[in-house]
Amino acid sequence: MDVPCSIIAKVTSSLESTRYACTDLTRLSGGFVNFTYRGRLLTPLPATPPATHVILKHAEPYLATASVVAFTVNRSHYESIILNALNTFPTLEFQNTKVTTPYFHKYSAESNTLVLSDFQDSVQMDEFITKHALSATEVLRLGTALGQWTRHFHEWSLAPEQSALCEAMSGNIEMTKMKHKITYGHLEEAVTLFPTILEESREIFHQLEQRLRSEMEKGDSQLIHGDFKCANFLLPNRPLPAASESLDLCIIDWELAQLSTPAYDLGQLFAELFFLTHFKSVLAGTALISSFMKGYGPLSEEMAFGIAADFGAHLVLWPHRNSGVSEVEVAEACVRIGRDAIVHAEERDKLWFNGGVLHGIFSSD
Repeated sequence: MDVPCSIIAKVTSSLESTRYACTDLTRLSGGFVNFTYRGRLLTPLPATPPATHVILKHAEPYLATASVVAFTVNRSHYESIILNALNTFPTLEFQNTKVTTPYFHKYSAESNTLVLSDFQDSVQMDEFITKHALSATEVLRLGTALGQWTRHFHEWSLAPEQSALCEAMSGNIEMTKMKHKITYGHLEEAVTLFPTILEESREIFHQLEQRLRSEMEKGDSQLIHGDFKCANFLLPNRPLPAASESLDLCIIDWELAQLSTPAYDLGQLFAELFFLTHFKSVLAGTALISSFMKGYGPLSEEMAFGIAADFGAHLVLWPHRNSGVSEVEVAEACVRIGRDAIVHAEERDKLWFNGGVLHGIFSSD
């Protein structure tokens, strides 16, 4: 993968006088926002075994995959704040499964570069569960561990000890506005794409967008990941080990971390898992929704309806963002399910969700 020489020079020079001086930078695939490399340390870091490589995540004032699209470099600053705080986040384990975040080593404001721990020979969770057919036991192990960690993270952010962190992260308002726009701000555009399916719901979509915009502007919210999707969960690139053996799962890409509602984290994740089942026939996709909820635990009805609406928004928008990727009938079915999820969530019709993929958010069974 080609790497702009000027960017490599900028990154390496900003670190050359630090203990994180690197050489042999290799561009990593998977992201479209930042320039992310694996660098070989000139001097390994103390560890068991010694750490010979680190991840260097560099931001330019545009998208890495589309230089004509402007994108604030402040994202690196806020990601450094949350990852630094997460260095001391308590470790949780379920059936020898440990969920972690990248260890934050350093932030170079000079070059907008984060230095993070490496998670070598890894694969994104969506790719992993597409490649490996998971047993019911493995689905329970993976989903429950992730759910427990996520609940603990959301509650941890509410503790008085994290008030300074939340105050700092409240400044990431550009990412908050962007997340709202790319999800709810485009719902009415989807109506134009599928008028037969969505026209009757246009007003409900508009009211939902306006209500959530108002809530966003009030700022009465808590810390969330902000881009909580399968592609941001890394697993070792090999079949899951036996339950008696350890398994690490790493949650990456925290640049969209913001003060908002946890419903956005769960709604996005559940939509991503649904897509794997709906479009790729990966049965573990929707099964992981149930096991995640076993770990996350009971929800208030208000949050459950918020998750359902967010889930529905992602489904309605999927064909809008991925035109021509699937058969028309399959895409339309996705849009209908998303529409119905939004409508019934807004109508507070809990019974409609019985027996569906989101049944678990209204039940602790």
